[in-house]
Amino acid sequence: MQEHISVATLNVRSLRSELRAQSVLTFLEGVSADIICLQECGLPFRSSYGEWERKWPHGPSLWSGSEENPADGVAILVRNRGVEVVGSTVVCCGRALLVSLSFHGVLFHLLNVYCSPQKQARWELLQVLREHLDKTSTFLRDMAGDCRMVDVFRSLHPGREGFTWASADGSRASRIDFLFARGFVGVSASLAPVYFSDHSLLLCSLAVGPGVSVGRGAWRLNCSLLESQVVREAFRAQYAHWQTLQGLYGSRAEWWEEVKGRVKGFFVVVGKERRAKERRVWAGLQRRLNRYFSLLHGGFDFRAEVEEVKREMAAIAARRSQSIIFRSKEREVDEGETCSRFFFKKVMARGTLMKGLKGRDGVTLTSTEGQMKVVEGFFSDLFGEKPPT
Repeated sequence: MQEHISVATLNVRSLRSELRAQSVLTFLEGVSADIICLQECGLPFRSSYGEWERKWPHGPSLWSGSEENPADGVAILVRNRGVEVVGSTVVCCGRALLVSLSFHGVLFHLLNVYCSPQKQARWELLQVLREHLDKTSTFLRDMAGDCRMVDVFRSLHPGREGFTWASADGSRASRIDFLFARGFVGVSASLAPVYFSDHSLLLCSLAVGPGVSVGRGAWRLNCSLLESQVVREAFRAQYAHWQTLQGLYGSRAEWWEEVKGRVKGFFVVVGKERRAKERRVWAGLQRRLNRYFSLLHGGFDFRAEVEEVKREMAAIAARRSQSIIFRSKEREVDEGETCSRFFFKKVMARGTLMKGLKGRDGVTLTSTEGQMKVVEGFFSDLFGEKPPT
């Protein structure tokens, strides 16, 4: 059986504000791509991008920023558990990120490049890329030919213009976003306008050979389902019915094991129904946006309709993003100071650890043995027997 891997690329036009970043990432959750390449993220240079990696919980993510230009910033997001990151190299900070990946045993390399609109800067970047490709030239089309790479969209749609960027009034358009591949066969390629950028999302599916199917992983309850009064009432009624079945089981433990499975099944169905409804609304807006863009490129004035649909999509994404941000901050308050897995992940992400502890005598001990004695003494005083007062 031949496996397919889907790769999307998009110029996001900045992720600087927290709300915009979360809105864009929330939108990308609904994109059916295994790997997503982002350009023009507007990221400053950091020695560690742990903060950004945590914003994408669906798989590994790699980020690169720069202080040279406020628009700089590239990222590669992975959302398929079958895709493993083997290694990565920042070729040019904020401009080019090279990642080695493995997909069901097939090793390949992905180079995400954000070229400057300035010709001189673009030429210099392409020169830097020379050592990371077989050979190159100063022109993109020659580089693709030299490296035996195929323009996936053009190979599948030779007769289409395939504009990936358009001005707000539709008077100008250009094809400036590409996905080149070598050693992979293009299966499909599509373009879709997005509400937060003047670039379109380019999504390509590539055939990569045989593979092994991967399961979905452990199930967890989506607690936001309980915010609906209708869902809560339906669950109460269902649970009351399950309670009447206890006499059919040898023990309450057996009954509870059965009920746990039924609880999961109940919320899986409710979650799928809600998600399907959200997807129908979003898909309808996306279809309207595609239609209006086609008419706009055809010479018709649909600018007002395009802006209206973009506002609706932005409002939906903003609501979801604010909810995600709120839940993340709520978790920070609830778990940020408790000895949970979240706490230790947060400590490790800071890159700084305790280097010493101060004992009862005020002396700071830095050795492991000394710090353990301080901790032992602290808890002995805390939980030990207290003298009567």
